[in-house]
Amino acid sequence: MVSKAIIYYTDNNIDGTEINDRCRSLLLASGIPIICISHKPMLFGAKNIVFVGRRSKQSILLQAMLGALACNADQVFLCEHDCYYPPDYFQFNDSAGLTYNTNVYRLFDHTYYKRPDKLFVLSQLAGNRLDIIAAIKRKLNQSNRLKCIEPGRSDQVKVKFRSNPTPSIDVRHSNNATKWNPKEFPVESKLDSIAFWDDLFGD
Repeated sequence: MVSKAIIYYTDNNIDGTEINDRCRSLLLASGIPIICISHKPMLFGAKNIVFVGRRSKQSILLQAMLGALACNADQVFLCEHDCYYPPDYFQFNDSAGLTYNTNVYRLFDHTYYKRPDKLFVLSQLAGNRLDIIAAIKRKLNQSNRLKCIEPGRSDQVKVKFRSNPTPSIDVRHSNNATKWNPKEFPVESKLDSIAFWDDLFGD
């Protein structure tokens, strides 16, 4: 049986917000062990490792790698503090290689936006723990790592793609590490509501 773990990484900039409270509740509801890599001490998950350093694209990779190194699960899911993951997201079973979920919408100003498929989104990456460690190490050694931090993007790491039945939600807010605006990037589809998430949160 494949063992699983969630690698939860955060810079603690949205602690105490509704966004983060919802994210943590969903992760806890999965029942999967959580390794928490944070910039401040936290009582969350089975293990908490405090990362010392300022927030940057490189720190995100380092946090993800530290989390993977701190557990012994076969398969890990990289999860960010401002993303909502549905229950069926963690039913994915594949402990070989790296796989990105492409069914993800960005919640911006009360509207859901989906970017074109087969984009590399770090918060939607899952796969073999050792393969993820190796891929991140390789990425950190790249000269352009700060431009393309996702393993498999602009490097020689092979990745796969899947579309989870229920979409994940990447919540856009004032403290996002990466900025995004639907007026500045291509959009595949736009929705005013998504039944599963509307029913769950009642928004």
